[in-house]
Amino acid sequence: MNTGTFAGYIGRDAELKTLPSGTAVCNFSVAVSTGWGDKKSTLWVSCGLFGERGEKLAPYLTKGSAVTVSGDIDVRAYKSKDGEAKAEMTCNVQRVTLQGGGERAERSEREQPQTLAEKSAGKPPADDFGDDDIPFAMGWAAPLLGVMMAASGAASYLA
Repeated sequence: MNTGTFAGYIGRDAELKTLPSGTAVCNFSVAVSTGWGDKKSTLWVSCGLFGERGEKLAPYLTKGSAVTVSGDIDVRAYKSKDGEAKAEMTCNVQRVTLQGGGERAERSEREQPQTLAEKSAGKPPADDFGDDDIPFAMGWAAPLLGVMMAASGAASYLA
C-alpha cells in the first residue's frame, strides 16, 4: 500500500456524488507546487473523500482553500479524448486538514460589517452573556478553588 501526504490548494469546488452502493464520495483536486526556480511545476492530485466525512466537509472544500490531505495514493492510466495515453495521480483521502482561505472565507469576510459603527448598530453576538446567566458556574468553581488552595497549603488565606 502506498500512502502519501500532499499540501496545496484546491483547484475547484468539491463535487459530491453518490455511488450506486449509496456511499457518498466527495471529489476535489489539489494543486501541489514542486521544485524551485526554473524547475518549479504543479502536480495535480485527484482526491476522493468517502462516506459521511465527505458529505460534511464538501461545503468547506472550496476553490483556493489551502489543505493538507493524506491517504492511499495510486496512479490511474487512461486515454484522452484524442487517444493519447495519460496518467492521473489519485488519493483516497484518509485525513484532511483545512488550512484556511478560499472562496468561502472571502465571502464570509465580505458579509461582515466593515466599521465599528456598523458593528455596534447590529445585534450582540449570540454568546454575549454575563456570569449571572450561568447558574452552574460558581457551583463547580468555588469547591474546585477550595481544593486547589488546600492542596497548595494556602487554606489559611481562606479563613
